[in-house]
Amino acid sequence: MEGNHASVSAADALVPASFSALFGPEILPFQPPSFHGASLALPHSRTRIEFTLGDSLPDSLRVSAVHGHQIAPVRFPWNVPEADGFFFFGSRKEALAIPPLAISTADCLAVALASQPSGTDFVAFALVHAGWRGYSGGILQSAVHRLVQSAAEAGVSAAALLAAFEVAISPAIFGRSYECGPEVLDALEEHFAEHVVAGSDFAHRRDVAHVYQDCLRVHPRSAPGKVHPDLQLLAICDLYALGLTPANMQVARVNTYGHSELPSFREASLTRADGPRGDTRRRMFSHLLLVPDEADVLPT
Repeated sequence: MEGNHASVSAADALVPASFSALFGPEILPFQPPSFHGASLALPHSRTRIEFTLGDSLPDSLRVSAVHGHQIAPVRFPWNVPEADGFFFFGSRKEALAIPPLAISTADCLAVALASQPSGTDFVAFALVHAGWRGYSGGILQSAVHRLVQSAAEAGVSAAALLAAFEVAISPAIFGRSYECGPEVLDALEEHFAEHVVAGSDFAHRRDVAHVYQDCLRVHPRSAPGKVHPDLQLLAICDLYALGLTPANMQVARVNTYGHSELPSFREASLTRADGPRGDTRRRMFSHLLLVPDEADVLPT
């Protein structure tokens, strides 16, 4: 099932005005009628993201998701690495042999990146799990840097790789539903200083600085000592600062908290007089798959 793109009003999604002013309508919100079996195409890299609820696709390759910022190379024999993400750089022929990659979430982000630099047969992709710990630890930067390094070893420039990157971001808890304490704010502020400012050129650093701060505090009525960070929006700021193109980013701008279909660990963890509010074990799976086409089929 192919999903659809629809507009999201800033008021409904509590998107800061500064974010909308910088990125405008270039980043398309992805909002299918149902996420189970929904598919989001990344056409230039000939990959797709497929969502499922309850369990991953058969024979998919998963990470253990330890809420860190380590990413593992995709390699045979397939296993479940102690990491929060995968990355791969190699020929398209090699990539087509890789099983579907899968990340499970229930409020956190799954972020997929894929690139096929123009004029090459190389493909680069990563799929990462980014909760606030992994995100603040620099897992997005780690994924991009590992792919840039691998591309350089194959003679592909960073500029060519970055220009071709496409991005898909899964549903996640919105900032308005995500009240956090000062330890999260401190980690995200430190992340901005160490990973965003230090890893971007002057123009992007200047453009994104005030937007990043606004996305840390999306709720206008935060309690004293509390903060409402919006990880989807912060991830876009990070990727823009790394040199990726906003027009190549697609976001499932859907709040997992309070959603009738999607799992939310935070919501399920709330307790009522009669017990827990929901099943904290429920998960959504985001998969990254290569899409074979006629050029990949050998003549008989």
